[in-house]
Amino acid sequence: MTFFINQTIAVLLIFIVASPSLVYSDQVQINLSNDISYDNISVSCKSNTGKDLGTKLLGPGTNFTWTGDINVPGENEIWLCALQCTPLKGYYGNFTLFISKRDNTRCGQRCLWSAREDGIYLYIPAHFTYEFQFKWE
Repeated sequence: MTFFINQTIAVLLIFIVASPSLVYSDQVQINLSNDISYDNISVSCKSNTGKDLGTKLLGPGTNFTWTGDINVPGENEIWLCALQCTPLKGYYGNFTLFISKRDNTRCGQRCLWSAREDGIYLYIPAHFTYEFQFKWE
């Protein structure tokens, strides 16, 4: 009986590992954090596939999360976001925070972005750190 249970478990494990649809998602979570300690950031994001997230106001230390599609039939989903701080420092810019062909491997299942005083950073899981990506305009 033990032999049968062990073989059944082994077959199930092989099936799970060999079946990418069980461990792979067609979506990625995109997260933008306001890591500027003294200023709000206005965020407005739109995709090339017609999705519009409207405008969000991120206070210091807060974040905003949405979902991007990795496999859009016939398209490469792109999220363009306009970021603008309140007039105190005048930080602003338009940043491509998700391109499915660029980010589906470097982000994993989550693209973690951080808005800081010197620019926009992305967490790279393979390097275990945030890396500078974009300078404010």
